[in-house]
Amino acid sequence: MLQREILHVQLVGLHAAAAVAGRPELASEPFVIAHSTPGARVMDVSPLAHARGIRIGSAVWEVRAMLGQVTAIAPDLQAYTTRRADAIDVMLRYTPQLQPLGNDQVFLDVTGSLRMCGGLDALLERLRADLVEEIGILPAVGIAPNPLLARIANAVGSPMGINHLPCQPTREGLANLPVELLWVVETR
Repeated sequence: MLQREILHVQLVGLHAAAAVAGRPELASEPFVIAHSTPGARVMDVSPLAHARGIRIGSAVWEVRAMLGQVTAIAPDLQAYTTRRADAIDVMLRYTPQLQPLGNDQVFLDVTGSLRMCGGLDALLERLRADLVEEIGILPAVGIAPNPLLARIANAVGSPMGINHLPCQPTREGLANLPVELLWVVETR
């Protein structure tokens, strides 16, 4: 039996990519996506801001204390929505079995696409290269035999990398993972 390969793709940097698409001069400077209200938090970061240690969720005042004057761009939801649709179009080239989750996550079942793409490694390389070239983002990708485990793989892995589940998907293998990773477990 063929093992399913499910990808959890985190569209890291999509707000920043939308800002650069509208204002190409931003590509050469560190900037953050944040509202201008007091106590605002960073919604997204440009690659140059990320390289300087700025992370999503930081307070804008903390970012300015670290870097001095940093450009804060208000989120453009229309541009973001367009960029997200473009990213989904790229992913649909690799499989029609795609399920968005929230605004910046997508699950892809690529099991049936592996042979056509030359295997999992080749598919991942091409998918990430297409998203970098066409959308301007380098997504984080978690890989596992089901969506829950793929999201866990992404949560415990590198924030900009390709992350395989760090243990066997068995009761014993999962027992040592933090319980907060079980984000979809409900009781009824």
